[in-house]
Amino acid sequence: MDLRTDQMLAAAFAGGDIAAYGVLYDRHAPGVYSAACALIGPGDAAGSAVAAVFQRLARDIKRRRRVADAPIVRLDTLTRQEVRRRMRVRRIRLMRRGTDGLDRTLPPHLRASVLGLANPPRWRPTYSALSRIALGVAAIGAAIAVVSGGAWLGREILDNVEASDATFAPTNPTLVAPILTSPPTSEAAVLPPVPPAAAPPIDPNAVAVDPAAAAVGPVQLSALAIEFGPNLTDGSVVLRNNGPDPQLWNVEGSPAPFAMSASPGLIEPGQEAVIAFSLDRSLLPEGNHEVSVVISGAVPQTLTLRAQASSAPKVTLTRSTPQFLLACEGGSIEVAASIFDDSPIASTMVSWIGPGAPGAAPMAPGISEWVGTITPEPIVGSWTYAIQTADVLGNKSALTGAFEVNPC
Repeated sequence: MDLRTDQMLAAAFAGGDIAAYGVLYDRHAPGVYSAACALIGPGDAAGSAVAAVFQRLARDIKRRRRVADAPIVRLDTLTRQEVRRRMRVRRIRLMRRGTDGLDRTLPPHLRASVLGLANPPRWRPTYSALSRIALGVAAIGAAIAVVSGGAWLGREILDNVEASDATFAPTNPTLVAPILTSPPTSEAAVLPPVPPAAAPPIDPNAVAVDPAAAAVGPVQLSALAIEFGPNLTDGSVVLRNNGPDPQLWNVEGSPAPFAMSASPGLIEPGQEAVIAFSLDRSLLPEGNHEVSVVISGAVPQTLTLRAQASSAPKVTLTRSTPQFLLACEGGSIEVAASIFDDSPIASTMVSWIGPGAPGAAPMAPGISEWVGTITPEPIVGSWTYAIQTADVLGNKSALTGAFEVNPC
């Protein structure tokens, strides 16, 4: 259990410790959820209210020093504001409610405020005789106006309110907390279960929606893959917040053999974050490389990194005997070479050229070296030879040498 105070957790979050905000959320989210359930009813409305309160709290802690010094005071204010707003939108009357269970579930810092919302004071206005007459005349005039044709205005207002209520639900009603970069160290608070929303009736004339398009979230990557190819050593993508609220993001997964440079955290609406990657090709084995990392947030996105590496075989001469031949005796020269490569060797040849006709012969692999035989014409002079090898990817290397054919 994290023993830090709320002020210490808020100060740590303002300094960039996102896990501290997770502790703050786990500590107080059940109370906010209980308040929302008691006043606007359980379900999606209460869950989205919790999400809205803690999104605004995260933004305020980042922006205002006094909020970081007293986060619970601000949480109390945001809870009351959000509940009042949703009660107005949903046209829930402020009537006296039973609060026995509510009083036991709320933490002390929210109990008084929520009970005040659930049990507003009852008062009866007092008017003078003149005020009563004026109010009576105004009421009669209003009634005549409604009867004579103003009723349509009331119906229009009700239709607009119901439309705004129907469209109020967030895109993802199950999201009741910002996504954190690392799990909080405190014990996780368990929220009451949110019942699933009833499925809307199927409209036979409705247009089918692409599931991929429906999954688009407020934070978007400029690309879902970075192609390094056979030569590039650097690449990057841009993460942009196109939504109206601040969003938390992080990079999950190991990008090795690529190196990543990123600063996960909170990204404000309209802002961008650059996620850069680099590649040390000297340490990259030959072949095709592909890894994926997940950019976590409101809607996780997968970023794929691809690169190809190829290198020429390394050829080293290990033996060339004898060093020369006699023209009157003829003979041959055996050459051997060690060949190293990440890919299989496709072919190795030894060729020679000199005063006589040129020639070539294949080299065969042995236990630790490749061996070939040079059989030149017995013509006096200087001869040169070349060992040429290629791997299955088409990379080639060559090694040259010389020998003499001497007179007898």
